[in-house]
Amino acid sequence: MTLRFPLAWISVLLLVGGCNKEEQVSKYKSAGAEDGVAVFFSPQTDCRKLIINQIGDAQKTIHLQAYSFSSERIARALVDARKMGVKVTVIIDGTKADGKSETGFLAKKGIDTYVDAEHEKAHNKVILIDGKTIITGSFNFSDGDEDSTADNMLIIRDKPKLMEAYEENFQGHLRHSKKQDREGR
Repeated sequence: MTLRFPLAWISVLLLVGGCNKEEQVSKYKSAGAEDGVAVFFSPQTDCRKLIINQIGDAQKTIHLQAYSFSSERIARALVDARKMGVKVTVIIDGTKADGKSETGFLAKKGIDTYVDAEHEKAHNKVILIDGKTIITGSFNFSDGDEDSTADNMLIIRDKPKLMEAYEENFQGHLRHSKKQDREGR
């Protein structure tokens, strides 16, 4: 007797079994993966949802550097992570810390939010999670990028030397950034 499984069930079994986390993050198959690094492209993949899933898995810390940060969904995920005891720190470019940015909302919710005005553009797009996961690429943390822009996003796992370099860079920018008050100023 031959067993037949619909393709959807096979995908679920692979996810539950933890098969090849490099290639499969959440329900999204990467465009390519190798040795702890997976690449995704928008608009083919809902990169915003992938980011939200990664934020939801955080246990200890989230360090986010953004040039543009106007995604209400990502902001809410950060607030939810904070409610679960995760220490969240956000740095945004000085030219983007305006009414369109979600950093004012984050500051009001008690998330440490900083403005990096040291550079003409603080063009980083990086999220560091628990000292183990790096999310980076051209994808801005904004709602508009998901549907109208061709971007890339890398999820890098368990690369301690890379994490150390990213964390050192984050801390350097944090030292010269100005903390926003609870009103987002």
